[in-house]
Amino acid sequence: MRTRLLVIFFACLFTLPFGLLGLLAVGENWHFPEALPPAYSLQALRDLLSADNELLSGLGRSFLLAGTVAVAATAGGFILARAVTRSRWPARWETLSYLPYALPPVLLAVLIQPFIIRLHLSGSVGGVLLGLLLIALPFATLLLGSFWTRQVTEYEQLARTLGCTPSRPCGRCCCHWPGHGCALPSCRRFCSAGSTLA
Repeated sequence: MRTRLLVIFFACLFTLPFGLLGLLAVGENWHFPEALPPAYSLQALRDLLSADNELLSGLGRSFLLAGTVAVAATAGGFILARAVTRSRWPARWETLSYLPYALPPVLLAVLIQPFIIRLHLSGSVGGVLLGLLLIALPFATLLLGSFWTRQVTEYEQLARTLGCTPSRPCGRCCCHWPGHGCALPSCRRFCSAGSTLA
């Protein structure tokens, strides 16, 4: 009984913000200290979904950018993680991957702003894409670095002894192994990129 009450309590806490957003969307002239809106209307939602509103097009661009960042960061992080684990100093490269998160966001923006300006990407979709990749790519490298273990290396070497070229073990064998594992990091980067754009 106590567990059921706790579940109901937390479910109410979870739905409370969404209920408040719904009331704010349809309520009119809602002022303190009134507990509920005096009138309800869907006109605000109609204006939001009108044809001359650019919110939907901006939302579409945000989803497109988030998806692009997720796919590019996952693929690039997978390749970079392999290069880091096979390098002579993997710990040094792994430490450098933490640099975008160790620096304050303002300082990171100041450091990359001259390159954005020189490449004429300021205020463009490409500049936003580059800025998001600078955060998502090191994250993907750190997250997917745990995949390239000694077992995977031996698996790749075994594939080469069976006649595979140096590129085929990675493309035909190793890339199929983490397929399901890459879906969750990709989803995380998609959501984080989307929230950043919003």
